[in-house]
Amino acid sequence: MKIHAALKQAGGLFAALALAGIGVLAVPSAAVAEGTLTLSGEAAEATVDGAGRVTLTVANEGDDPVRLTGLTAPTGFDCAPAEAILAPGGRSILDCTGKYADRESASFGVTGTAGKTESSADTTVPLPRTPVKAEPEPEAEGAVLSVDVKANKTTVHPGDPVTYTITVKNVHPTFTILDVVVRSPDVEECERDLGDMSPGQVEEYTCVSPAPDQSFTVRIRVRGFDSGGTQIGEHDNDVRIEVLPPSPSPSASSSASESSPTPSTPVTPTGPGNGGGLAVTGPTATLLAIVGAVLLAGGAGLWLLAQRRRAETYGD
Repeated sequence: MKIHAALKQAGGLFAALALAGIGVLAVPSAAVAEGTLTLSGEAAEATVDGAGRVTLTVANEGDDPVRLTGLTAPTGFDCAPAEAILAPGGRSILDCTGKYADRESASFGVTGTAGKTESSADTTVPLPRTPVKAEPEPEAEGAVLSVDVKANKTTVHPGDPVTYTITVKNVHPTFTILDVVVRSPDVEECERDLGDMSPGQVEEYTCVSPAPDQSFTVRIRVRGFDSGGTQIGEHDNDVRIEVLPPSPSPSASSSASESSPTPSTPVTPTGPGNGGGLAVTGPTATLLAIVGAVLLAGGAGLWLLAQRRRAETYGD
């Protein structure tokens, strides 16, 4: 009886152990090692219109691959897609662009799965302040620059040096004129770059240029720019220079006098008692004497020739 009871008790124990074993076998196996996501970001400087870019880095620091399932970003930001699966130790870099506006920071988040286990990470990125856009000054109304030109002499000969005095003034009471320049199509020697001119500022300088062969007008033009880069203040002035014709040189005068013919000595009538004839003097008398001498020599030669022929005839 006792033996039977012991066997019965042992059988119950074995049955309990068997049931326990079945229960152990029915417990699900342990979950796979989960991947661990990390998320970091860095914001670039914003432009003057408030736009900026945040660069995010998603990393898998776990032992299993992670499939990325989602990315959250603030309203107004657009993010490039990340890689679908991150291997253990892998990284994915993506850019998110948007308006910083008045935000001091922006929060981003990422989610993924490693097997049946979800993983997530988030980060808050400080945003640089949006630079203030400088408003250009309003355009100046009316005249802002004046220019005056004077010459030390306005009647010259060709090639004479002429000294010009140029005076430029910013006549506007409040505007600074930038990059003021003086230009002239007639005298390049008078061109200048004066730089910036504050309200009421005056710049004066002199320049020298030789006079041309003909009369001309010297035109001087000045202009500048406002802070927005718009050309303003163009103004011009001029001065007239009269150029005299060149005077004849002394050598030319002497050559002209040498080349002019010498007038002949006039023939004057003889005085009373000279037979009422004409007295021939000067070059005319010389010419007549030469002609007379030639005629006499010719006559003498003919007479000698005639005598020679006559002698030869008598000799025969």
